[in-house]
Amino acid sequence: MPPRKNIVGQRFGRLTVISFSAVRKGKAYWLCICDCGNEIPASTSNLRAGKHMSCGCFRIECGAKKNLKHGCASRKHGESREYKIWSSMKHRCNNSNNKRFKSYGGRGIRVCERWENDFETFFLDMGRCSKGLSLDRIDNNGNYGPGNCRWATTLEQRHNQRPHVRKTDVYVDGTNKTRTQIAKEHNINPGTFCRRLRKGMTLNEALNPQHIINQYC
Repeated sequence: MPPRKNIVGQRFGRLTVISFSAVRKGKAYWLCICDCGNEIPASTSNLRAGKHMSCGCFRIECGAKKNLKHGCASRKHGESREYKIWSSMKHRCNNSNNKRFKSYGGRGIRVCERWENDFETFFLDMGRCSKGLSLDRIDNNGNYGPGNCRWATTLEQRHNQRPHVRKTDVYVDGTNKTRTQIAKEHNINPGTFCRRLRKGMTLNEALNPQHIINQYC
């Protein structure tokens, strides 16, 4: 028996009710035709609550438009490098089960509101990530945001890490630097520079071995 409230002819989103269908588990179902031509059954409650606004074509179109807009998360080609970096950034800051959460979200590092739920804005601000680069925060204690992020090399990121003492660190003018960094600054092969230090040379001797040779000439 049809329900007392007849909604035939009424429109809900892209759906137009064309006839009564049946009563299932106490709910009235109606046969609806979508603007695209497909017909689907839908309950009165779902139609009025906005849960059924099309046959499914609207959701598919929205997904297609989103993928075409930035082309970084399509089902056909998979997730782009930039999309994976964006996703990983959020996991490090928001997911306490992430193995790197302690060094990021655990110490208060957050993703700015502009990037939090919008990859397209992140992509617009940062652009493509060139090969060999990754996301780096300029201020290591600052949040992820357009004013504090850049695409950087592994070496640039290593130099930008939080200060901590390592066996390979050397103090120069009160600044903690890696041996590799010092060698590159003085145009010396890092391996050669490290071997000199291991042999017992002082920092000045390792940087200026010719000075030692001149002493015996």
